[in-house]
Amino acid sequence: MAKIKALPPEVIDKIAAGEGIERPASVVKELLENSIDAGAKNIQVSFTDGGRDRIQITDDGEGMTAEDLQLAVQSHTTSKLEGIDDLWRLTSLGFRGEALASIVSIARVSITSRTRDSAKGMRVAVEGGKRGEIKPVGAPQGTSIEVQDLFYNTPARKKFLSDPRRETGYILQQAIPLALAHPGIRVKVLNNNKQVIRTGGRGNVLTAWGDIFNHEEKESFLELKPVEKNYVEIEGFLGLPPIARSTRRGIYLFVNNRPFYNRRLIQAVVDGYEEMLPPGKVPQALIFFRVNPIHLDINVHPTKREVSFSQLETLAQNLTSLIRENLPQKVGGGKNQGQQASPEEKIQKPAEKTHLFPSQTTAEKVGGKKDSGVEEKSETAYDPVYKIFQVRQAYLFVECPDGIYIIDQHAAHERLLYNQLQKEVKEKNSPRENLLTPIPISLDPAQVEQKKEIISYLEGLNFTIEEFGTKELLLRSVPLSIKRYLKGNAAGLLRDLIDIFSEEQKRTDLLSLQKQALKTMACHRAVKFGGELSPEESKRLVEELFSSEQNSTCPHGRPVFKVFNWSELERMFAR
Repeated sequence: MAKIKALPPEVIDKIAAGEGIERPASVVKELLENSIDAGAKNIQVSFTDGGRDRIQITDDGEGMTAEDLQLAVQSHTTSKLEGIDDLWRLTSLGFRGEALASIVSIARVSITSRTRDSAKGMRVAVEGGKRGEIKPVGAPQGTSIEVQDLFYNTPARKKFLSDPRRETGYILQQAIPLALAHPGIRVKVLNNNKQVIRTGGRGNVLTAWGDIFNHEEKESFLELKPVEKNYVEIEGFLGLPPIARSTRRGIYLFVNNRPFYNRRLIQAVVDGYEEMLPPGKVPQALIFFRVNPIHLDINVHPTKREVSFSQLETLAQNLTSLIRENLPQKVGGGKNQGQQASPEEKIQKPAEKTHLFPSQTTAEKVGGKKDSGVEEKSETAYDPVYKIFQVRQAYLFVECPDGIYIIDQHAAHERLLYNQLQKEVKEKNSPRENLLTPIPISLDPAQVEQKKEIISYLEGLNFTIEEFGTKELLLRSVPLSIKRYLKGNAAGLLRDLIDIFSEEQKRTDLLSLQKQALKTMACHRAVKFGGELSPEESKRLVEELFSSEQNSTCPHGRPVFKVFNWSELERMFAR
């Protein structure tokens, strides 16, 4: 008896579904693409329980006849391909003819559709791949597909789904790029009957971006005019440094209006901003590629998430060059609105004064008692400090009885801030300072769904924050220990902290998340490379560092200082 057997059709369908339908977000992506390919001008996505219970997508596209419905739920049936050569001329989003067949094999599905020329619509119900009778019904032009009980007949798959909040985030990650790629389509997304996305269909990419995210920030994008490099036309919008984020989620790539992911091209975008953003900051950008389909392979990934380009490395280098060529024209030569100068340039010009510690007046106002500043040494201060001088506006050379200490001023200040922030978080009534004017903080659609958790997380970091409308939070006070270092960028810090929460809360516990956030707060607010310190501030920094119990490394593990003792120096000079 032969060992190898042909699999039954229902098993084949479930295997295919496992490759293309990973979670509810996969269903939304495939059905949204079908609606776009059908020429829809209005699309509504509605789901409950993170899509696990129900997903419905309704459009006003060209619709399907009874004959179309009969074939649409079968494997490898499509209106977008006729022969093998069509694979190299694809302009549609879908083409394999697998998506709907895969979905109906693992869910209970109802499809209602009507074409423009038909007086009545048609409806069919399919459960676990078994199609019911196609019946005439009254219906508007277009198609409505309702998917219920996803993975009901594959319980092992259903068990590995995340909680509804995270599944909602995955759905939005699929819907947002498609809405941006097709700004002429009005897209509405409802979660548990609450609207989370609505675009106006006005045909402008930045307007659609503003509909989804923030209409004020859309003004901080620079248009990248179409430029042809080799076989690819590149255009898009480049976010200016003030709206940079701490994750790469704000970089969107499209090829022939198809959203896609490519690690090399995302890095090419980041490289284009190399000299304009501080460490840890990532730009926001919308990059559109126009290319003859013959130079693409969009069939390399089961979910069409990735695209393979011929001459990818050349394309990446061209993209980086194009970004570098265009950005300085908007930011006035690159040194006025966020571009960092090189170490050499920082030495040649007077550095901006950095005030590490509060003045006596400020301390009296906040603390309620007189603080004599650097003149009054703490009881734990390291008294035997003879000389301190700053080198390259980055390092402090300190002469002490046991040798010479070379201190990284950024790492030292970062460690001190981190220690203080940790202490404040542990205390119930840690000091906060109210802002003169509360600051609104915008949230993206996925973060709106996590609003209560985000508020709790930020309150735990010693901020005072509250709900403000449907898509914003209102910041009212900040931890006293970092108030003087914010320099008007409290909103930027909060966005970074919220990004950390959105990215990392899926993979780590709250305590680890809090530590990571404190490290970010300390790192971003510590004195930077090139920050000039007065002699008094240098002395105060050294004293506080030496009196700290934890001072050998910064919160990220880098050394704070190196010591050359006198005997070592004498050996170096053969004394």
